[in-house]
Formats: sequence, C-alpha cells, structure tokens
Amino acid sequence: MDEGASPNIQNEFFNQARREKRRLAVFLNTGRRLTGRIRSFDKFTILLETAQGEQIVFKHAISTVGPVVVPARPRPREAFNNRMEFARGRKGESSTPAVKPAPGTPDEEPGGSEESGEGSAPTS
Repeated sequence: MDEGASPNIQNEFFNQARREKRRLAVFLNTGRRLTGRIRSFDKFTILLETAQGEQIVFKHAISTVGPVVVPARPRPREAFNNRMEFARGRKGESSTPAVKPAPGTPDEEPGGSEESGEGSAPTS
C-alpha cells in the first residue's frame, strides 16, 4: 500500500478472506444468501466458490459480506430435555390439567367420592 494512498478496506477484506480460504456469507440486495470462498475478485465482480460450483457475483448486487457463523449444537441430552420442556409448556408444569372429573362420570374413581356420600341415608 502506498504511504499517501488511503487504505482500500474492501480489497484488504477480500484479499485476507481469499488467502485464508475463509467461508463467507454474501447477502445480495434481493435478500438471497450465498455462501462460499472467494477465489478471486476485481473492481466489479467476485468469483465465489460455492457448493453448486463457481459463481460470479457483481459487487453492485451485494448488500453485506461476512463470515459464515455456525451455531453451536447442543449436546444430545440437552436437546432431548429442551424438547421435553417445550412439550410440557414450561419447566415444572404438567401437560395435563389438574381438574377433577365430575361425580357420576366414567372418569370418577369407583366407589364415588366423599362428597357424594353426604346427605344420603345409611343403609342397614
């Protein structure tokens, strides 16, 4: 770089990414996301190596370029516990409501409840 010239941040960024063979996410103005490695670039285009092959991307069509971020994967047991908590609603809550069945319904325990025995005459 010349001492009197201003630094070209774009060229420095693309050169470093190309040399380090870093995977980049390139977002286009349309919202589409491309991921790949920069093979080369010039004043108007970037040659991007993607899973589908090489693609030339015009710089005027790019909105953002950044590193590909891979989300951390939870350990298998944590993932299972998280799914179970989600299925229950929240931690500690049961997925079944705590409602007593009405007297006389098929869900009532055999022999009736204590309340149903009140007021009835004893049989002898």
